[in-house]
Amino acid sequence: MVLLPNHLYVNNGTTAKSSLRERMMQRREQKLITETEIEPQEEKPLKRGITYEIEKNKGLTVKRKKEYRNPRVRHRNKYARALVKRKSRVPTARTEEEKYTGEPTGIRAGIKRGIRLKS
Repeated sequence: MVLLPNHLYVNNGTTAKSSLRERMMQRREQKLITETEIEPQEEKPLKRGITYEIEKNKGLTVKRKKEYRNPRVRHRNKYARALVKRKSRVPTARTEEEKYTGEPTGIRAGIKRGIRLKS
């Protein structure tokens, strides 16, 4: 069997048109041959990864703090701020280091406040 360029083949001295399937197979073989000949292809640079901004794609929204992304962290910080505010309002309880011995400044005889002492 001899292949001719116009998809005719000679078999036992007679020529006949090859079937569509045979022509497809021939094209596929030629394509594989040309691909193997052109082996060294240029390597394309890797695409960069997407950013957080691209991933979320929120559009036009109000700018918010990074803290708002993680609710657990947000509540932890909120609690810490509440403790600071409470400390300014309510004095912390002091532990007893030694027995009570009166006020450290003592009673000053020269100062009278509020009530007149009757003599």
